[in-house]
Amino acid sequence: MLSLDQHFRPLSRYFTGVADFFSLSLIEDAIELNAGAFHRHAVDVVRRYDKVPPVAVDKHKVLQILINLLQNAKQAVASTEIRRITISIEKLADTVRVSISDSGMGIRPENLNKVFTHGFTTRKDGHGFGLHSGANAAKEMGGQLTAHSDGEGKGATFILSVPLATQTAIAKTPTVRATQSVA
Repeated sequence: MLSLDQHFRPLSRYFTGVADFFSLSLIEDAIELNAGAFHRHAVDVVRRYDKVPPVAVDKHKVLQILINLLQNAKQAVASTEIRRITISIEKLADTVRVSISDSGMGIRPENLNKVFTHGFTTRKDGHGFGLHSGANAAKEMGGQLTAHSDGEGKGATFILSVPLATQTAIAKTPTVRATQSVA
């Protein structure tokens, strides 16, 4: 059995800094990390990106959230005829919003308010803390993670909203680089 460190060590090249600015490259990194699975399962990834201003974020947390959402979306479409994941980014008033929508199995209405609860899962092999930890990470960055589904068989959309960076926040953002320990 692999330890978490062994499992995620190959991903360390994507985690070069804690304080960073949200950019399309973060989304593309998360897509790249899932590219093999998307290809194996014939998942069509659609990108809809608006131009957005800089947003100071914790790169680790954003990647954690996006990777988990993309993996969940891939699993949701695996047993459907149309296997499509749409990733959108847009600026709304004082936030940047990343939406990950899938054409998958959807979420039952009675489960929609439970999906961010620690330990809640509908999958046999699920653990129930991917969405929970993602929601906590979003909150720690001053944002939020929300979910929407019109019900079973109608897909789902998960939305990560993070506040826009102010000029003060940009000026105060430290340059922090992670170091890799040799085990």
